[in-house]
Amino acid sequence: LTPEGGSRAHSCSFVPMVKASSTKRHGTSVKPTVRKSKVPEKQDGANASPFGLGRVLYFGRTTRPKKIVVMMHGMGDNAVGCSRGWAECWAAGLPGAMIVVPEASERTVWDDGKNWSENRIGRDWHRQYGSHDVKDKESSIACIQRVARRRLRHMNAWLDGLLRKHGLTNKDLILTGFSQGTNVALITGANRGVKSVLLCGGPGTECVFSEKHNPKDFVGKPIWPRWEDLLPTKAPRTKFWLVNGTKDYSLPRCRVEPLLKK
Repeated sequence: LTPEGGSRAHSCSFVPMVKASSTKRHGTSVKPTVRKSKVPEKQDGANASPFGLGRVLYFGRTTRPKKIVVMMHGMGDNAVGCSRGWAECWAAGLPGAMIVVPEASERTVWDDGKNWSENRIGRDWHRQYGSHDVKDKESSIACIQRVARRRLRHMNAWLDGLLRKHGLTNKDLILTGFSQGTNVALITGANRGVKSVLLCGGPGTECVFSEKHNPKDFVGKPIWPRWEDLLPTKAPRTKFWLVNGTKDYSLPRCRVEPLLKK
């Protein structure tokens, strides 16, 4: 998968998703340099906890990189799970690039209170709290959009520091997302006008949570929270690439195609 090159995907194509198993299938078994942060990452003296991030993993060229590729995990996954089988492969195939895999600091509602190792705990980029009337769809949409806007502010602040640290700009930044992470990559990438955005398994629907209805699980079916409301009014020059299953029920093509043609 190469997020660079080609023309902007004004006409979207949906192809089956394929996962690389290891770097060996690409002709190399060399493991790139990996730097792990088991505590919140520090950027320019600021603790990363205000950014809503936990661990941050680094692959490839970690000093003076020419470009940065950020991988955002899906809901219920984490940085270790997201990077496995992908990050090393991409680092080997993109010379000069630093592959960065951040992790949302908040657990999924399913893993709250579990005394598991960090590698087993699932994370949620758009963790919702509080209660609202889940029968009111507009209320559910407003709740998800509020959380997504907060996530956008956090990601922008963190990415600003990351780019500044390495002397790079948005033109040197590629965002990739998997499942729920596609929603974060899409909104952040479009608003920043980054070089490219690669969406694997999304953008899609989002689960609804209300504590008074069920404090330990989501309620009903996931909904489309009108991601288009969070995109810039003027189309960015960012190139968007989609890799999705043609029968993925969580990705409504009737919504996604007009959204990316906007």
